[in-house]
Order: sequence, then C-alpha cells, then structure tokens
Amino acid sequence: MRVLLVFLMTVAAAAQQSGSQAAPAAPAAPAKTDEQAKPADQAKPADQTAPAKADEKAATPVPSGEEWFTGSFELGYRWLTDVRGSYPTYRTIVNLGEGPRLNSLDFTITDPKHRLFDRLDARANSWGDPYNTAHLDMRKKGIYDFSADYRNIAYFNALPSYANPFVPQGFNEQAYDTLRRNGYGDLQLLPGKHIMPYLVFERNSESGHAVTTWVQDENNEFAVPTLLRNSTNNYRGGVRMEYNRFHVTLEQGGTTFKED
Repeated sequence: MRVLLVFLMTVAAAAQQSGSQAAPAAPAAPAKTDEQAKPADQAKPADQTAPAKADEKAATPVPSGEEWFTGSFELGYRWLTDVRGSYPTYRTIVNLGEGPRLNSLDFTITDPKHRLFDRLDARANSWGDPYNTAHLDMRKKGIYDFSADYRNIAYFNALPSYANPFVPQGFNEQAYDTLRRNGYGDLQLLPGKHIMPYLVFERNSESGHAVTTWVQDENNEFAVPTLLRNSTNNYRGGVRMEYNRFHVTLEQGGTTFKED
C-alpha cells in the first residue's frame, strides 16, 4: 500500500511538472498567430498609403516639352464711310485706305536641336497702311548672327505748291504717288571669335508716278508726267580682328545706282 501511494505521488508530481512545463507552450500558438497577424496589421497602413501615393502622382503635372514657338498677331479691317471734299487732299494728309491689314505680328522660334539656328525672332507692323515695317533676327551661337530690316513708305502728294487761279482744278504741276522701300541685311560670321568675317547689303528704291516740271527758261515752265524708277544698292564685306590690345577692321565695298 505504501509502495502504491509512493508511485501515485511520483506520477502526480511528474504530471504536475510536465503540466507546468507545457503551460507556457500553450499560448505559443496565439503568439505565433499574432506574429503572423502583425504583417497583416502592418500591411493596412501600406494599403492606406497606396491611394495617397496614387493621388500624389495624379496631382503632379506631367512636365511638358520646351516651347519652341511663341508669338502673337493682330488683324484688322478699316472702312472709309464719310470722306467728303477733295479725295486727293485726303490722300495727301491722311492717306489711310480701306480693307484688311496686319496690325502687328511678333513671334519667336527656338530650335532645341540647334540645327539651322538656335533662335529666330521676327516682327512686323502696320502692313496695309502707308508705312509698314518688318524685322528679323536669327542666330546660331558661335556660327553666325543675321539681322534684316525692311521699311516701305507710300508717299502721295497732290496739293498745289503755290496758288494759281488759272490752273484747272485738279491739276498740279508737282504731284507724287510713289513707294519708297528700304532694305538692310547684316551677316556676321563666327561672333565672339578673334576673327569675324561679315557681309552687309543695303538697298534703297523708289517707284511710282509723278508730275514734275520741265523748265525751258525763266518764263516757260511745263508740267511733265513722269514715271519714277530708281534704286541704290550698297555692298560691304570684310573681316574684323579683335584682340586684347588692338582691333582691326578690313572692309571693301561698292555702290551701284540705277535711274530709269
């Protein structure tokens, strides 16, 4: 009996010891599930931040390419509704006709690939009016600078230079209806270098109709219808040499004149 009691106490102690050792192992499974659930918990903020990143990406504008063309223009039309009296006098003083016109034009072209030019600037004003202009600048860094200018003047004058009651109305011994054009072109090669060749061309021309006087002597003066057409061309070319201690320019040019 005593041996059986000792055996039962031994089995109970062993069971209690094994139970006490197994007790910490029981919550290990929930702890493991917690560890497995922890990435899921951590994944929730990641899921929440994903739309924020998408929204941020959508809100960021896509960078556009460099603008290669910028400019503006203005068109107009003029009507003449109430011109009374002498129309030649109106043309002499005002000389604004009717019809469409280009009031202004201004644009810039840049070539990011730097093929024929780096930058081109152009402008024009008052095309359709008696006085209009145009200008162009074009350059390629280290290669050339080119500029051109154009001006056109419509000149009309039919007012008598002095009062003469015996001259028929509308007749004038001196009258002009002409166009005067001026053009200019300047090409500079290798700008910024020590040796810079250049070429310049200028043109001045006139064309139109006129009435001029032919004087035979002090007492005889005759009005003669005249067709005006003349031009003057000027050519200049040379080379500039610019150094720290001296500047030298060598130039050769010429002028041609034609009168018809």
